[in-house]
Amino acid sequence: MATDAKKKVSELFNVSNVKKEQEQMLEMLLRRQDCIAVLPTGYGKSLPYQMLVPVRREMKTSDMNCKIIVCSPLMALMRDQCERLNSIPGIRAVYKG
Repeated sequence: MATDAKKKVSELFNVSNVKKEQEQMLEMLLRRQDCIAVLPTGYGKSLPYQMLVPVRREMKTSDMNCKIIVCSPLMALMRDQCERLNSIPGIRAVYKG
């Protein structure tokens, strides 16, 4: 991941280091490739999807109207992630359950 993208992720998401698997996921998503990650609970699988829009904007590889749909079986997780994402300028998140 480019240095400017890492800086943007660090600023927006308060993440000091992106894990190798998260970076691999994000790179695949940036190349518009399908991606599946089977990793332990709490590993941070959601972060690459959350990072995608701000990173693409920073890299100027996307229009400003990107949309990402994430399906989750847990209402509490959806609510928590939407609250976290809505605290980031330029991102709007909603959930329906």
